[in-house]
Amino acid sequence: MYSCKDRMRAVEVYIQYGCRAATVIRELGYPNHQTLLRWYEKHLMTGKLHSNRKSAARYSAEQKQAVLSFYTEHGRNITYTIKTLGYPSTMLFKMWLDEAFPDRKSVAYLEGRSVSVPA
Repeated sequence: MYSCKDRMRAVEVYIQYGCRAATVIRELGYPNHQTLLRWYEKHLMTGKLHSNRKSAARYSAEQKQAVLSFYTEHGRNITYTIKTLGYPSTMLFKMWLDEAFPDRKSVAYLEGRSVSVPA
């Protein structure tokens, strides 16, 4: 992700070079053509670029807790939990599990053998 300063520099160079995206990208090494056009259009409409982008939480704390409760009450099976409830993604769910159960990775299964992983 580019800082506001980097984005503003790209837009200024784009304007300076007569709105030729290829020249700007070649000189700066960033961004791609579509991104540069989006930044330029935003600059034309508002006169500035957004300073940072914060996304809203996709799932509420209650939904997160419901998934974690279901997981613990139904055999601690990640795939079954996600397929049954329909959310979240596997990657996000594993992040939630790491937060909720930091010691859950104390045993790794390698080639069918249980091996303790040093902390």
